[in-house]
Amino acid sequence: MCGVLGRVSLGSLDHERWNVARQWQAHRGPDGEGEWHGAVGDWQVSLAHQRLAIIDLTSCGAQPMRHAPTGSVLVYNGEIYNYLELRAELESLGMEFRSDSDTEVLLLALEHWGPEGALRRLNGMWAFAWLDAANARIVLSRDRCGEKPLYMSVRGDTLEFASELKSILKLSGLSRALNHGAVLDFLALGLVNTSAETMLDGVTQVEPGTCVSISLSARELRAGVPMRYWHIGSTSGSPVTCCGEFIEQCRVLLRESVRIRLRSDVPVGVLLSGGLDSSAVTAAAVQCGQDVALYSLRNADPAIDESPYASAVADRLGLRVNWLTMPSDHRGLMDDLTSATWMSDAPIPGFSIVALYQLMRMAREAGVTVILSGQGGDELFCGYRKYVGFLMIELFRHGRLLELVRQAAPWFLNGTLIPQWSTAEAGRYLPALLRKRQRSVIGEAFSGESPSFIGLGGGQSIQQRQEADLSRFSVPTLVHYEDRMSMAWSREVRLPFLDHRLIDVAIPAPTAWKLRSGWNKYALRKAVEPSLPAEVVWRRVRRGFTTPESGWIRAELQSAIGERLGPSAQVFERGLVNRAAFLALNAQMCAPGWKGSTVWGRDVFRVLALEIWLKRFADLLDAR
Repeated sequence: MCGVLGRVSLGSLDHERWNVARQWQAHRGPDGEGEWHGAVGDWQVSLAHQRLAIIDLTSCGAQPMRHAPTGSVLVYNGEIYNYLELRAELESLGMEFRSDSDTEVLLLALEHWGPEGALRRLNGMWAFAWLDAANARIVLSRDRCGEKPLYMSVRGDTLEFASELKSILKLSGLSRALNHGAVLDFLALGLVNTSAETMLDGVTQVEPGTCVSISLSARELRAGVPMRYWHIGSTSGSPVTCCGEFIEQCRVLLRESVRIRLRSDVPVGVLLSGGLDSSAVTAAAVQCGQDVALYSLRNADPAIDESPYASAVADRLGLRVNWLTMPSDHRGLMDDLTSATWMSDAPIPGFSIVALYQLMRMAREAGVTVILSGQGGDELFCGYRKYVGFLMIELFRHGRLLELVRQAAPWFLNGTLIPQWSTAEAGRYLPALLRKRQRSVIGEAFSGESPSFIGLGGGQSIQQRQEADLSRFSVPTLVHYEDRMSMAWSREVRLPFLDHRLIDVAIPAPTAWKLRSGWNKYALRKAVEPSLPAEVVWRRVRRGFTTPESGWIRAELQSAIGERLGPSAQVFERGLVNRAAFLALNAQMCAPGWKGSTVWGRDVFRVLALEIWLKRFADLLDAR
């Protein structure tokens, strides 16, 4: 887990900007740094790397890493979990290694198999730039789910890329205009990375699951069409034929995914929320014989406190939990929110991200470098409440009304849906025509524009909607903040549920194996049932790392809202937010009769978060 930075140009390098750009992402790699400067034809190439040492802690794993026989150079951020198996295969083909690092395995795999052959063999998370000197090209790639970031900008005769948006902005020396479509998706939906575009014009991301080859054989930059090396379902074996077989396959694949993600030369921990996904990861780690440190959140409000469930899991597995209790002091909350915003390169959608930021700080203080998380389980096994609604919509569209009634009844009887229902949250999934009836704070800058539609599209199956969550609407946002909050404290987060082998089996599986008898994630619950307490496996209400942000917005944070969201606030000056509508929404939120089901606290919070981001990044943004 590291930071990468690069520039390819016919012009000379501005060393002052280069050095600041490196410094701005130095937190990604406190264990070492390196640079390589050279030429390919007329092109001047500069590569930099900041290292967080995880595998092979010696200098042999340092980057940029060069392959002397061909002159190729690699800068790479991430982990190749199956590097031991790939190394053995490469050694059998005559390759020789001088280190024990996964970086060298990746470098030689690219040399031997080329990008297409190598990428399909990798199980891991990565963002890399490979200077293929022999073929006069530079190849950029990201892992299948975009766990590792890689921003890029092509302008004239210059290509720039970096692990962090702020670094590429500094490197270019240009102020950037807002990308209104991306800003609207955040403001209306709390989402980032719904496409390859960023929140700023002129800066894009290498798409997950692809590599881009940029030729350096002529005096103009020629980027090829992104080569997609993975499609969901493309690596699965023989299809399973019954739910029981699917449950067993998921049990085996999850344990195997956790096993290879425990490979580390530094201490390992787990983020344990008390929910099913993180509990399943914790149990699998123990079954693999790993002694892991647990980090969890404790809330003073018993209505949202998950600590009893996390404690039950820890007691069952014989582990100890390190607890975080978030302070409610508004000054401390705002300080951490502002710091997390700078580190995230994007506005923060909720205080759960600040809680993650604080948990990673705890892990750093304890010397635990690698952290496993349960992100991705909801997308693979239909864990979100919205999937139940999508199922009912799908049945209605196909005229299966009796089946709809039969399917709906257990959800009401089980109490797994109605107690958590929120009209305000559900509104995110309504068609645009119906969303307009809801109270909106969207300003005139977005006139004629609509946010991404995240409901169930016409003719779209549940499995296709799961794929959309994996590629656009859910996972890209979650992994963005997992990466930024962990790397803010030089920690590495690994996500076992995003192993492509598990994805290829889980998402195409019949919906009835995931939503069954009034239970979401049915197959996953059955798969981990032998390992976890029943009150965790079969709990009806899910929350995750929840914070009492609605209460804070109604009380402690009102002074901050008043200070930061006055008439001259950027969100109002730029026309991004209608001030009158926002004040009315905030007043409704603070009214004595407020009901959380009708006004969502995050609708208020996102306006505050966007203002903080605009102010924090003001020097890098176009004033328009």
